[in-house]
Amino acid sequence: MSKELGPVIEMREISKSFGSNPVLKAVDFSVEVGEVHALAGENGAGKSTLMKILQGVYQKDSGSIYISGSKVEITDTFSAKKVGIGMVFQEFSLIPSLTVAQNIFLTNEPTKYGLIRDSKAKSLATELFKTMEVDLDPGRLVESLPTALWQLTEIAKALAQDAKILIMDEPTASLAKHETEGLFSLIQRLKKKGISIIYISHRMDEIYRIADRITVLRDGSRVLTSRLEDLTPEKIVEAIVGREASAHLLHHDRSENISEEIVLELENLTCGSKVQGVSLKLRRGEILGLAGLMGSGRTELLNTVFGVLRPTSGTISINGKRIRNNSPSDAISNRIALIPEDRRSQGLVLDHAVTENLTLPLI
Repeated sequence: MSKELGPVIEMREISKSFGSNPVLKAVDFSVEVGEVHALAGENGAGKSTLMKILQGVYQKDSGSIYISGSKVEITDTFSAKKVGIGMVFQEFSLIPSLTVAQNIFLTNEPTKYGLIRDSKAKSLATELFKTMEVDLDPGRLVESLPTALWQLTEIAKALAQDAKILIMDEPTASLAKHETEGLFSLIQRLKKKGISIIYISHRMDEIYRIADRITVLRDGSRVLTSRLEDLTPEKIVEAIVGREASAHLLHHDRSENISEEIVLELENLTCGSKVQGVSLKLRRGEILGLAGLMGSGRTELLNTVFGVLRPTSGTISINGKRIRNNSPSDAISNRIALIPEDRRSQGLVLDHAVTENLTLPLI
């Protein structure tokens, strides 16, 4: 097989251990030119470690990596970019206070006489978005963009570094359905340009929708590589979990476990323009789904209940008693906890230890 027709990536017998714990055990993985190759497995299966080796974040203990038929040594993220590997993280790596163009060319800014040329970066970003067939003003601040456009900016950032291989880690995790459709359309356009995509996802419908092949890792070993057309979803699940999937795909009626006791009640709750007269009841032991498109007010409603935002009218009751959550401290005192949408910037202090983060709400 010639280099032009062979895999754009070959990872042969890649092994990696952390201390005495083997994380990858002689894993083989390859991606063809213009292919979307899904990578699946349970948490801890080794997916992230394999991709971090490809991206230069971790160093392999043994094995070989070939790009377009040539053996390469990827020692850091810079050498990964040099051979055309780009990463689109599940947690965005953009700087909100900078423009789209400034984020795209961050650390790779066009300069003249030692000065950064923002106007040139904006012009280059405009041309890049045209090739992506995306309508986005590169002069906008990233903090003003909806989540879907953050995702597109991340992809543009990778393509601006001449990436021919894109690693997408759960790219639809923060997207609404119509935004996901837009991402899928972009992936198809990138495929036609010969760009290869490694698509990490747990969502079976997405994998069947856009992937050509799938590789499954389990306990650090490759247990399956096949074209999607040759597999049923049950076979993929069985490969992921290591046992027959039929027993795990049955619906179990849980209604008998739901109490009639109402622990949280909202009556005509209103806050700003996004939350208008919302009423709901949550019973003890119940999981209540809250759905809606981006901008529909889901986040604002939860922030109102948690005391981040103050309601202009309506009531909140806990166990039948009306309360006033004027701050998150009030909500915590009323035994309400919030896991925010953006956990990196709103839920955790990343520079602090796990212990300090766990005790922070108690201070």
